[in-house]
Amino acid sequence: MSGTLEVNTINPKTGTIVTINSCTFTAGAISCIGVGTISNFTNIALTGTAQINTIDPKSGTTVTVNGCVVSTSGISCTGGGGTSSFTNVDVSNALSTNLIATHSGTTTTLNATTVIITGTLDANTISPQSGSTVTLSATTTDHTGTVKFDTLSPHTTSGSITVNPPLLLQNSVASYTPTGFSYYEEATATTTATGPFTTSQTWVFTIRRIGKVTTLSWGVNEAACTVATTINAVSGSIPARFVPSQAAIIFLMYVVDNGSTFATPGYMQFVADGSYQVVKSISTPNFSATGANCGILYGAITWTN
Repeated sequence: MSGTLEVNTINPKTGTIVTINSCTFTAGAISCIGVGTISNFTNIALTGTAQINTIDPKSGTTVTVNGCVVSTSGISCTGGGGTSSFTNVDVSNALSTNLIATHSGTTTTLNATTVIITGTLDANTISPQSGSTVTLSATTTDHTGTVKFDTLSPHTTSGSITVNPPLLLQNSVASYTPTGFSYYEEATATTTATGPFTTSQTWVFTIRRIGKVTTLSWGVNEAACTVATTINAVSGSIPARFVPSQAAIIFLMYVVDNGSTFATPGYMQFVADGSYQVVKSISTPNFSATGANCGILYGAITWTN
């Protein structure tokens, strides 16, 4: 036949038999069993679209393709005491959930040097067995479902991984219940401190927020003071995403007044609107207006957001 065979071109009439190369075609089935053995097909080429269950053996029958036995109970590619390996797997269309799935009690091995997936991966499509390794070399891999890494073996990436929060961190403690990790940021806040200074001062704070905990740190800041008042910064000096959840946080600290460290601790107060204030001491809040330096020593404070 040199033309094109359409579906059901060989369609024997009921009760008749057509035999081609030991394969018997009847109206009910196709039988290629001869001399007590099962025929092996050395090449099967599908140039169209293969639907699910295209190779669907009748109950109780067996089809063997290059050492792979296809039956109603599953597909087994074990031959000669080993497991068949596929040297190249090229998936050019979309993979559905669990498309690559191993039948119960069987093993599927992808032994390819390169596995090319150019379509869309649904959740759980790639689910490596414990102790195995999956390498994704794409520049960007987006996944909106749940990604689980095997805790028994390390997973290394040479670039950054972007995860939409929350991120759940597991460990081996029996009573541990993970809380979604949703925030990490390092930043600086450049503020303007006014009050006793001859001219306004620029104070820079280093900010680190991890989850709902924010830490501010700073260095020594002092300058000539000619007005008897407290040190102040306006609202918004500390960005809103870092301000404390409480109305205000007070941090006891030693300050500089009249050119030296004042003997009685003062305090620094951070307010929920992003402003802050520094006082010389609880009993004497105003700094001295002598023209000598006043200000703060280095320090750090932590609060919850």
